[in-house]
Amino acid sequence: MDQFSEYQKAIELLSLSDNPRQIMEGLGDICFDGESFYHNGNKALAIHIFKHIYALDAHSDYFSHARTVAKAFLITLEEIPPISLEEVILQIKHEHASLAAHQLNLLIAKRIFREFSHHQDAIHITIHYLTKAEALAPLSKSDLRFKALVSSNKHE
Repeated sequence: MDQFSEYQKAIELLSLSDNPRQIMEGLGDICFDGESFYHNGNKALAIHIFKHIYALDAHSDYFSHARTVAKAFLITLEEIPPISLEEVILQIKHEHASLAAHQLNLLIAKRIFREFSHHQDAIHITIHYLTKAEALAPLSKSDLRFKALVSSNKHE
């Protein structure tokens, strides 16, 4: 089995795991290895690893973070084009049109913050959609904690 096949198998096994610690540590190690391969001259293997991670379904925050790392790496290497936040917002609105406006605004805020933290406008747009959601209905305790987290990142 070649190196990429080994990493591909490891990534696929992690995608089936329900153990958050195993997922975080495993994907973290694989991302670190990918960056190491790149810096040591094996750009092709690094790109293959990050493309495979980026293709994962981000069904949890653990995968979402690894996808964000992979996406930033692939954008930097010009393997994928930069993604406009406006396009993503339109796509979310289209895919989740049946949600109430409050829920849709929260979904947009959370997705933008988690998946586009590298984008210069992510914090501003996240706060905008949190404010729109809050104007429609009170935020839950977890949403208020999320808003506090976003606000703390605004001042950094």
